[in-house]
Amino acid sequence: MKKITFLLSLVFAFFWGGITASAQVDFQPSDVPNSGEWAANTTWYRMSLRGKYISARNVDGSGNLYANKTTGAVDEGDLWCIVGDAEKGYKFYNLLAGPSKPMTLTNMDKDGAGRAQLVEGEGTLLDIEKKDGVEGFFVKPFRSKDLWVNERGGYFSNWTSSAGKGDPGSTFIFDDPLNLLNSAIKKAEGLKGENLGYYLQSKIDAAKSVAENTEAKTADLLNAINALTPNQPQAGVLYRIVNAYPGFEEKQHVKKGVYTDGAALYWADVDTKNPTQYWMFEPANDGCFYLKNAFTHNYVYAANSMGEGKGRMVEISWPVNAAGVPVANLRAGTDSPFHANNHGGGTGKGSNVIGYGTFGTETGGASAWYIIPASLDNVHSITGEAVKETVKGLFPATEEKQVGLYKKGEVDALILACNDFATVADLKEAVTIFEGLSLPKALAFSADKYYRFVNVGTSASNDYDVTLGVKDGKAYCSKGNKENIDFVWQVIPTTGGKHFIKNANGKTYLQPVQNGTKAQTALGEGENAYELRKASAGVFKLWCYGGNGGNYPAQVETNKANEFYLNGWDGENAKWKVFEIESVEIPLHAAGTASYATTYLPFSVSAAEGAELYTGELNGKVMNLTKSHTGVAAEQGIVLVGESSATKAVLTIGKGTATGKGLVGTLAPKTVEASSVLTLGKSGSEVGFFTFTDTQIGANKAYVEKTAGASAVMINFGEVTGIENAVAPEAANAPLYDLSGRRVVKAVKGGLYIQNGKKFIAR
Repeated sequence: MKKITFLLSLVFAFFWGGITASAQVDFQPSDVPNSGEWAANTTWYRMSLRGKYISARNVDGSGNLYANKTTGAVDEGDLWCIVGDAEKGYKFYNLLAGPSKPMTLTNMDKDGAGRAQLVEGEGTLLDIEKKDGVEGFFVKPFRSKDLWVNERGGYFSNWTSSAGKGDPGSTFIFDDPLNLLNSAIKKAEGLKGENLGYYLQSKIDAAKSVAENTEAKTADLLNAINALTPNQPQAGVLYRIVNAYPGFEEKQHVKKGVYTDGAALYWADVDTKNPTQYWMFEPANDGCFYLKNAFTHNYVYAANSMGEGKGRMVEISWPVNAAGVPVANLRAGTDSPFHANNHGGGTGKGSNVIGYGTFGTETGGASAWYIIPASLDNVHSITGEAVKETVKGLFPATEEKQVGLYKKGEVDALILACNDFATVADLKEAVTIFEGLSLPKALAFSADKYYRFVNVGTSASNDYDVTLGVKDGKAYCSKGNKENIDFVWQVIPTTGGKHFIKNANGKTYLQPVQNGTKAQTALGEGENAYELRKASAGVFKLWCYGGNGGNYPAQVETNKANEFYLNGWDGENAKWKVFEIESVEIPLHAAGTASYATTYLPFSVSAAEGAELYTGELNGKVMNLTKSHTGVAAEQGIVLVGESSATKAVLTIGKGTATGKGLVGTLAPKTVEASSVLTLGKSGSEVGFFTFTDTQIGANKAYVEKTAGASAVMINFGEVTGIENAVAPEAANAPLYDLSGRRVVKAVKGGLYIQNGKKFIAR
């Protein structure tokens, strides 16, 4: 396995009729594979180009070889043999690809377009040459002129220039596994220690044992190389990630650590009280990790983003700084290493983490980090009171159901649970607490919920919430209240993360915003997608694509000529808070010993507070009302009856099943012919459905369609006792009798009477 240096004299390589001088070669050529088997003298090397390794596993979607591997385990895909000689040319074979797939080069006559693949066939014959005074080798197709292999854009590519021979991008180095192992041992002996980035003596001794074994095979050497690794973070251990850039301590006398808001990574002063500055490394494949924030339970996806599940693996390299201390370079996938953005030469107070620099080489700048195991004292500094300040921005809480924010009770419970850190006896117990934290979930949009949109900008300049509603078929904002169902909306998901914004009452959709101070955005039957883009915690922009004049978010216009209509512009008035509506309020009107209202809603209600829910069946001139204990279905006429002192009924939006055919209703204001319908009202002391003399019925009202000869309808309330409790008879003067059959002139409250053949208790 030792590297053999020998001289091949009179090496002929024909260039346009010319002859080259002899070349010194310090690699051992192998014999040609035979019958699908490697030759007995096959010698394997790790091959690098511009200092980056070439692996059969590292290819693009078309099978073209990259030349950009810098770290990771050494395996069969990294090992190459060189078959042939200088007179007839060489070929490259890969141990993983096998003896039937030599390297084939294509497009080598086109600068930068050259590519290499491992495919069945004859392969490409190569010249391998030296240049005086330059370490390494230079490769080109056999007997070609100035078509030098060169690393271009991370590919095993080419440079069609005489300057290619001697260029760093064309420099090949061949290292056999034994040399690789001995080099690794030498490096490890200079960095012995227990800390992260250092090497354990036990690992060094095991590697030496293999290197000194003359019977060791290639696989043994590879295993020993891969086992001789610096100390890495361990599973189940809490760590802090602290920037190694000395400028912060020189300029500010502080250290800077990494924290998260759950969605991205940031850096600021090290603060052991901040639970988001604690991290856990979960081992993955190829010596990589999934990097998890101990507090939020989210995983790093890239230097500037995190996600809820395990995504891309994080790799750690341990270059040694000028003081001889290993520092960590961290990256997600093959990105650039994590970097403290806006460090300001050490004057920066804090900013986001980005990808910047060259992985494996960053030792003194803001892309170098220390990974420090947390101490028990660190964890003891985490208290509920300290966490309370941290979670203000991370988990802003509200008593209301505001989309994008969190329930206050859940946030309070989280803060309370963090008090347990102060008394933990060991770090394992601290890990258990972190893993057991129940983090609140932000309220998200749901197709089966209902919402109210409150504009941020214009509400701030008024004494009331400026709420999105409807006016004459246009989107219009005004003072919001729970009595006006025009303010109720659905947010229905569609493709591409977008949503349809549907008015519950009109069942119409918010159309594309129209740009201009005089524009008015309409509602229509056609679905139109909006992106509800997060502007800040609990604040959204309703971004529309396809409106006239370009792409804009929906904003509230303040121009007096068009005030409170929606148009398209990206200003402060384009920001919205969105609240989930769980109930609506219906005003009640007192009449005698009770209070009443009718309603007709686009959604079902599961219960009512302040009144009872009744549906109706019309029987001639009598409306038989039945109390519902199971709520009422959507688009059903409802009669609400409460105590005489009640001023409103609060109806809970939810599943309701009761229906009735006697009452009809309307979601939008409706024009009717005068005297064609009966509406709930009072005539004298009597409450019932009486002739409606106007022509405009309000939105969300229930009424009775008038039949021939019926100028009024009496209300009867069905009871489980079988006695119908009539609040009052209809306006027609039907005779009134007591239970003995005697006619009476006036009913006495609490008395039992008969009218129109029905029993009732007078109120």
